Amino acid sequence: MKFEQDIQRGADKWSKPHVATLKLQSIISLRRCIAQGTVLLGMKAFNLESVIEMTLDRLMSRALITSSVAVQLRALLLKRHVHTGEHQQEGVLKFRYHKGKFKNGFLARVSEGLSPEVSPSASGINSRTNSEQDLVKMKQHFLRKLPPDTEASNVMIGKLEYLETNICVTIRLSHSILLGDVTEVPIPTRFIFLLLCPDHSNIDHVEVGRAASTLFSDEMFYEAAYSASSKAEVIQGIDRFLEKVGSTLLV
Repeated sequence: MKFEQDIQRGADKWSKPHVATLKLQSIISLRRCIAQGTVLLGMKAFNLESVIEMTLDRLMSRALITSSVAVQLRALLLKRHVHTGEHQQEGVLKFRYHKGKFKNGFLARVSEGLSPEVSPSASGINSRTNSEQDLVKMKQHFLRKLPPDTEASNVMIGKLEYLETNICVTIRLSHSILLGDVTEVPIPTRFIFLLLCPDHSNIDHVEVGRAASTLFSDEMFYEAAYSASSKAEVIQGIDRFLEKVGSTLLV
């Protein structure tokens, strides 16, 4: 059984785990995004900066973004990520995880909130409060529950006013690497799914992100994406997932 956890509005903490429901249209929209988007398999990156550079270079080479947009995206994606329960400082990127799923060593999370919002600096930044110490303990407790070989799949979604078209990138790294504060706990990442939409987009980016998180936490799809040598084989993995669970999805 797989469960979903949401951020409780105004409480800045996880909700209780509950059985997730997913719409068939969300999977179909995800399939369309991946089919029309950019798929990078076997990316030889060693840190977050190199992942961003290679991704933006590919998008510019396909004329999907301009150099000026690339500069904005680079600055945005390199901002420090803030997770549940952490204090936000000036100039950091606030990430809100809407979904966390774990099964058989695969951890997939979807985060929403890719916007350059900043908030006032927090005082006492060099000292740990009791709540921060509790947060460290909570993360350590979570880590102890995971098998040693767990890999993360990071799903990042958002809307940006300066985009003219949807940007969808699916990345499989040649080897799993730690991406710093992108993940809430230090787990190496193998897959990255990035969906950025303009304000006028009719794509429900949150639901597509939830669908991507579901797929990357599914063992059958994960193995298909792990061994895929082309975009077509990734799409075939989605189709096999639909054949397996299509009857259980909401229409």
